[in-house]
Amino acid sequence: MTMNNYNTDATSVKTADIVSKHGSSATLKIVNKDTPNNPEISQDILFDYFLDDGRYWVMNNRTYYQPYKKSTAKRMPESKRLAEMPIYPLALIVDRDLQTGRTSLYLKLWYRDAIGEENTLCVSMESLAKKDKKDTAISELMSHGFTLFNSRSIDLADVLRMVSITAFEKKDISVLEGSTKTGWTVNKDEHITPSSDHYLGKESSYMSIAGSKDLWIDTQRKIFATSPVTAFVVTSAISGYLRGIIKAENSPIIDLWGQTSQGKTLAAYCAVSWIGPLGVQGGNYNSWESTKVARENILSIRSNSFALMDEISGMKDKFSATDQLMALANGGSRSAAKMDGSLRAAKTWQNVIISTSNISIDSLIDDSHEQADALRARVINIDIDQYPLWQNGFGELKTPMNLERLLDSNYGHGYHDVIKYIKAHSVELENKVTNLQDEYFSRFENNAIVARRAKEIAFTLAACDVVESVIGNGSTNNVKSFCETLLNSWQQEQPHREIDKIDDIRDSILAIMAHYSTSTKIDGYWFDPECPNQEQAAKYTTRDNSRSGYKVYLKQNSAMKMPFDIDGLVCIAKTEQSAIKKALGIDLKALAQRAKYEDMLHTNKGRSDFSCSPLNKMRTYAFKLSRREDTVNEQLEELGNLIDEMDDTPF
Repeated sequence: MTMNNYNTDATSVKTADIVSKHGSSATLKIVNKDTPNNPEISQDILFDYFLDDGRYWVMNNRTYYQPYKKSTAKRMPESKRLAEMPIYPLALIVDRDLQTGRTSLYLKLWYRDAIGEENTLCVSMESLAKKDKKDTAISELMSHGFTLFNSRSIDLADVLRMVSITAFEKKDISVLEGSTKTGWTVNKDEHITPSSDHYLGKESSYMSIAGSKDLWIDTQRKIFATSPVTAFVVTSAISGYLRGIIKAENSPIIDLWGQTSQGKTLAAYCAVSWIGPLGVQGGNYNSWESTKVARENILSIRSNSFALMDEISGMKDKFSATDQLMALANGGSRSAAKMDGSLRAAKTWQNVIISTSNISIDSLIDDSHEQADALRARVINIDIDQYPLWQNGFGELKTPMNLERLLDSNYGHGYHDVIKYIKAHSVELENKVTNLQDEYFSRFENNAIVARRAKEIAFTLAACDVVESVIGNGSTNNVKSFCETLLNSWQQEQPHREIDKIDDIRDSILAIMAHYSTSTKIDGYWFDPECPNQEQAAKYTTRDNSRSGYKVYLKQNSAMKMPFDIDGLVCIAKTEQSAIKKALGIDLKALAQRAKYEDMLHTNKGRSDFSCSPLNKMRTYAFKLSRREDTVNEQLEELGNLIDEMDDTPF
């Protein structure tokens, strides 16, 4: 083998011998110099290495590959070599398993694949030495067009491994402490993301920077001044970076729900723009329609941060929604065992989940589930009908399209400043969260669900300091006001009360009807026994497309006085269960479960509900009520008295 003589203008040149496992040898020239085209890696080691079979080069900090042909092994012209597929080592990464004490060595590679896309990848040095084609990283490199192995001579795997080892011995390559998990390290001095060089877990390149930082800051200031609800969502998302630095028990879900085309996803994008690009291609748009395993992977590679999950109405298998949501909010999944009995790395996370949909998460919670209340304590419901996102328009942002264009071209400028501030003020932030949580526990000690929910508001209020350090003092005043609005509304919530007896079921239903009969917003109705087809009547009840989107009218006998005396079918919309719980302390879903047990719930084809209208997917609970015996006896007694009076009346 011969050395290729390139003019490298090197500041220093070192040589070393490479001996492959086949016994072949060659001389390696290590060159240190700046790389004009890659200023970010100007301090890394640069290599100039040539194999005279014309297939592999490691030169100018890149390894070039010419596809091997059995018929010929032509040397590629020197002028074309720089246009080929470069690959070079960024760093050696040491991964220490705390359970087994084993140390593994990984090589962080940068490469440009056959279609011109640039990527980074961590590959095991052991797998390179063993030429393990089943290794995930090696398979990925091969799928991108790199021929790593050649049994007849030194191959690309040998070159990468030997170059890295030689550079390590010469102390000319960075050596980093590796991690298979994201989030804050144990000593809390670094926040690891999938974009970090020494992250060894599943890749997800979702963090990057584009556009002008000044324009991005100006856009964020206008967002915070225009929409308090959006500002709250963004600040709550940033509070995810406090987890890991400050002890947190779970992963709360910010449930942004309401009518379509109101800017819910746009509000979530405002949070995403702090770390990277919007949409599916940026890896920051995730759907509830994904599988359970996919959702766990999404959250586990975003630990101690936040994740956007869009359209919960598309969740698969809604009958197990309570279990699925509780698993996500708890921050961990089941561990799997290897063949030898040892545990695989379990997927864990602590972050904030931003959820958007047309329906509330509360409507998916099964009240008969033993963890229903525990899940409610982890969900912060924001009804955008009650708290409009852009109530006063977009102000200086002009239009939603203009805002999205600004976010799409200027993003990612918040992450590094957020991490820098949190590291510098971790003790101060932790004290603030602790003091606020103690205050809220005393304030809501009579309602455990609300008390736990309020603990998450403490993180959001602490994150206000972080946000102001990035986009300016006073920018989060709207956030603090909205947090207090939420806390005051929760203070009015009644603790859940149990519903047992038939009379209690009846009284609860009548109380709901009485509440809606005196309210300007009526979303319940009933049918008397004379209705020839109650189910058909229910399906074709008038639909009102106003505020709630699924209004139906309460059909009331004009001669009937309050309280109601019902003998027939009473239908109550499921979408009203949150409002009913807040106003009356009655859990509508638990009421329906108990009514079904007592045979007081209408069923249709084996289901305990039916559609109010064929034009929409809204469901209702249909309760079957009959008059009380004491009421019937009183009416019979009154009728008897009336007959007696009539008998005494002369004609």
